[in-house]
Order: sequence, then structure tokens, then C-alpha cells
Amino acid sequence: MKKIPSKLIPFLACLALAAGAWAVYSPVTANSFLDYDDRGLLENNPLVTGGFTRENVRSVFLDFRQSDYWNPGTTLSHMAAWSLFGADPAAHHLVNVALHAASAMLLFLALWYMTGAMGAAFLVAALFVAHPVNVEGVAWIAERKNVLSQFFFSAALLAWALYAERRSPARYAAVFTAMALGVMSKQIVMLLPFCLVLLDVWPLGRARDPEAPLGLRISSLPGLLAEKIPLFGLTVFSVAMGYLSTRSYVSDYAGQALLDGRVQNALMAPARYLGKIFWPVNLAAYYPYVQHPATWKLVGAALFIATATALALWQARKRPCLAVGWFWFAGCLVPVAGLVQPGLWPAMADRFAYLPQIGVFCAVVFFVRERVGDGKARWAAAALCLGLAVFLGVKAHAQVGVWKNDASLFAHAASVTQGNAVAENALGMALKKEGRLPEALAAFGRSLEAQPGYFKALTNKAITLAQLGRHQEALEFFRSAARKGDPNSLTNLGRSLAAMGRFPEAVDLYERVLADYPAFADARVNLAMALAAAGRVPEAQAQLKRVLDDHPGHPLASRLLEKLRVHQEKGLEGSPL
Repeated sequence: MKKIPSKLIPFLACLALAAGAWAVYSPVTANSFLDYDDRGLLENNPLVTGGFTRENVRSVFLDFRQSDYWNPGTTLSHMAAWSLFGADPAAHHLVNVALHAASAMLLFLALWYMTGAMGAAFLVAALFVAHPVNVEGVAWIAERKNVLSQFFFSAALLAWALYAERRSPARYAAVFTAMALGVMSKQIVMLLPFCLVLLDVWPLGRARDPEAPLGLRISSLPGLLAEKIPLFGLTVFSVAMGYLSTRSYVSDYAGQALLDGRVQNALMAPARYLGKIFWPVNLAAYYPYVQHPATWKLVGAALFIATATALALWQARKRPCLAVGWFWFAGCLVPVAGLVQPGLWPAMADRFAYLPQIGVFCAVVFFVRERVGDGKARWAAAALCLGLAVFLGVKAHAQVGVWKNDASLFAHAASVTQGNAVAENALGMALKKEGRLPEALAAFGRSLEAQPGYFKALTNKAITLAQLGRHQEALEFFRSAARKGDPNSLTNLGRSLAAMGRFPEAVDLYERVLADYPAFADARVNLAMALAAAGRVPEAQAQLKRVLDDHPGHPLASRLLEKLRVHQEKGLEGSPL
């Protein structure tokens, strides 16, 4: 039997990673767009559907109102995919899968080039491809930013490996370019310089001294940090753009936590994420906050972090892979631990482990490689790790089906977590969209049991009650939601009053809303309908004309105004609407 040429082996390894990604994620082609961000980012986003016009491209980079986060690279990728594939969800899903596979290939090549250990590098990449915790970041189209940013992050790692071998402006420019594209895709790439410092210690050995304390040559650190100043500049730029794009974004979701809760959650984050990495069961699209965690859990979490850090430092001189792996994992969790919450921020999220887990995989695989030595034991350990990757891939394959649609996604999330107000509310919305109103009503009720006063669930339950004709009950929930002062809730309360024939109260409520929000077309149209129903047709016409002045071509206002005109011309009595 002829020996496979050595140059062909890396190619075959990359092919195997691509095949593994397809084997895991092939069910994603049957998944639909989710109301959970997909439709808002694609179908209902004029920037994406409008294509590459000059104004759209300008808005992508400069108009912070277009998105909750500044990630123009991701938006441009959605625009390109929409231009090519239109409203075909399977194609958009496959773009994510392709990026995930490509990231794994680049990660393999970078680790192989840095360590010279092709087998270990391949196992790390295989675990990355197959792990179930990555399903959220790949099977959710809205998380294109996750896979796209990791693609550029992995490309930067490979470019840095080449730069460390032979420093040149061109190779450094490749690193800088990859990072710049990465931070434009997702701001987590701002951590790249931190990760490169760790890689300089191990496996590149640019600051290693096995005889020194911690195995670290302190005198080398200033130079290693100085050469990354341009990259740290991109980090500062990313933080600034993130602040500008999220400073006015305020969430009304149940996931928002007070500062003490955020600190407690961040303290428990490393143990919780490691738990999902080593035992990936009960994965959910949304994890609720643990309200008032027991003191022993907080103390235990703090001791775990202290112990893991002490062990990593203790082993740093002899087994630097453990120290680098731990600090990679813990450091990359800091921005996503929830200390700063610009919007719907869960207690944890599978997608947040996408980058940190690489440190864990490197620590485990290379530690085992060192311990087993050469010969049959190493082959046995490699086979075991590969078998583990296959097992994880089977689990991930099943998890992909959970993301088929909103109903299956949030029914699963509610079933594997406790007191999940956000998941129950989202499940209710999905059931309501399918016309299953009694089941949706029950889901909204469970959401309010988990989080009394949860604004979204209050509003959704009230709307569902109104749709079922239970207006008196709906009125109470609308009133509870309206106490938040939200114009949509106040408008919904007005609708419920009008449905019960209480037109003067509805008119008064709409007028109060419009006093604060004069351009709110929905409230003005509903005011016109209430006025017409109360027999005040000329006033209703005036309101509809104002809507059309502010929003030319408004379809509902146009239809209602035409109905009023016909009603007047025929001299009919009663409400024309």
C-alpha cells in the first residue's frame, strides 16, 4: 500500500472537518426563518432586502439606529446572501454551516503550524466542529455574526503563526486586516491581542523560559505587548463603536438584571459554561437568571475560579497548555458574562462559549498528548478523543432539529429550564401565530407565573384574551401593561376599550398617547376608528389625513379614508367602520 504524500494529509484533514460539519448540520436545511431575530434581520430589514445601494452601504457603517450592535460586516454578509438566495432559509443556513466548517479548518491549520502536532490540532478542530454547544451559533441565522467573526479570528491566528515564524509588514498587515474584518462582524474579536499574547507564551514560546517562575521570561513581555499596539487600537475602536451603537438601547425583557445580580451571575459563569462544555445536556435558546442564588453556590463559584487559576499557574512552567487554555477560556468569557447588558441578555448562552471553548479543547487535548507519550497509548488516546467528537456530533445533530421553528425551539427551552419567563412568552407568540390561541394563553400565563409583571407577557396575554373575545379580562392585563407608559400598550388598551363600546375613554387614551408621540401612526389610526365609531366622522377623516401627511401611502389609513368618503357620499347612518 502506497503511503499518502505528506502534503496531502492536511488537505484530507480539512476535508474531513468539512464532511463532519455537514454530517452534524445537514438537518438545518429543513429549518425555517425564526421570528426570534431572523425575520427582523433579514426579511423585514430594508437594508438587507434593498441590496448594495450606496445609501444602504452608508447606513450599514454609519447609522447606529439600524441595529442594536455595530457589526457592518455581518450585515453586508446578509445583504450578499439575500442578493444571491432571496428568501430561501436553507441557503442562509448553509452559509452559516460553511463558515463554521471554514473556521474549523483555519483553526486546525493555525494550531498545527504553531505546535507541529497535526493530530492534536485536528482533534481540537474536530471537537470544535462537533460540539452541541455550538448549535445555537450555527443553526440560528441571526448568529451569522458568531460564525463570521470566528472565521476571521481563526484566519488571524493562522496569519499570526506565519508572522511569528518570520516577521514582516505584509504578514502583520494580514493579521491586522483579519482582526479589522472580525471586529466589524462581532465585537468579541476585540479579544484577539489578548489571545495572541497567550499564544506567544505557548505554543509559540516567544516568552518562554522553562527555568523561570511560571515558565515566563518577563523581560520579553514589553516587546510582545508593544508589537500588538495597532491590534489593541482596534480593540479600543471596537469598544467605542459598541458603546455608540448600544447606549440608547434599553431592554424591557425579563432577562435584564440589577447590578448585584449581574456580578453574581458573572461569578458563576465559568463553572456553568464548563458544565455545558463537559456535559452538554439541557441546552436552551434562553437561560433565565437564578434569582437570589444560595450563598454556598456563590462561595463555591469563587473558590472554583481561585482554585482553577492557582492550578493553572502551578502547572504553567511544566504544562503551559493548561495555563494558556484556562486563561483563554476565562478571559474570553469576561465580555459576555453579563456585567454590561445592552438588551435581552440571558444568564448564559450557548453561543457565548463559541470562542472560549477553544481554550478548553486545547488544554485537554494537549495535556492528554503530553501525558500519554508516544506509541500505542497516544494512538489509543487519539481514537478515544475522536470517538468523543463523533458522540458529540450525534448529540449536536439532534440539537439542530430543536431549531426547526419558533414553537419547537421555545417549547424545548421551557421544558429543560425552570421559571423561564422569556421562553414561555416566546412559545406563546409562536403558538399564537399558528392560531393555537388557548395554548398560547396558557404559555403567557406560565410566563407571568415565572416573572410577575413581565411587560411582554402582560401585553401578549391581553391581546390574546381580546382575540378570544374576553375583553373584560383583557382590559385588566392591558391596564397592567399600560402602567409602564409604553405607547404600544396604551394603544392596545384603547383598542380593548373601543371593542367594548367605551369610545369616549378610548378616544381620550389615544389623544394622551399622541400628545407624547405625535408621529405614532398606529395610535392615530385607532383614534380615527374610535371617532368614526362614535359618529364623529369629520374628526376621523382629519386624523386619517394627518396620518397620510406624515406617512404617505399608509395602506390602512388610505383604506379607512376611502370607506369614510363612500359612507358620506351615500348618506349612510351608523358607523362606517
